[in-house]
Amino acid sequence: MLLIDENISFRIVDIIAEIFPGTVHVKNVVGAGAPDRTVAAYARKHGLIVVTKDKDWLENVPGNHSLECNVVYVKLPNCRTDDISTLLINNEYKIKELRGQNLARLALPSR
Repeated sequence: MLLIDENISFRIVDIIAEIFPGTVHVKNVVGAGAPDRTVAAYARKHGLIVVTKDKDWLENVPGNHSLECNVVYVKLPNCRTDDISTLLINNEYKIKELRGQNLARLALPSR
C-alpha cells in the first residue's frame, strides 16, 4: 500500500502494518540511496503510494519524479517515528482514497 521513503525510519513499517498492509521501506525494495526516479518507478509499478518528508516530491515540474506516482508528503520537521505513524494512522481514509487516483498529492498535516 505505502512505500516509505528513506528519510523516514524503516521502523514505521511494523507500526503501521495492520492499518496499511503491504507497506514497504525503500531500503528493502530498491536499496538505500536509490534515486527518486527509481523509487517513483517502483511505486508506480507496484501500485504503492510514496510517503516522504522530501518536499521535492510535490513539485509539478515537467519530467520531475513527482509526476510519476501518488505521494503523501509529511510536513513534520524534527519529529519521531511515532509522530509520523500517528499522523498516517489518523489520516488513514484520506491516504487510502489516493489509491486508484492518478498522480495525487496529499500533504499532512493539512493545516
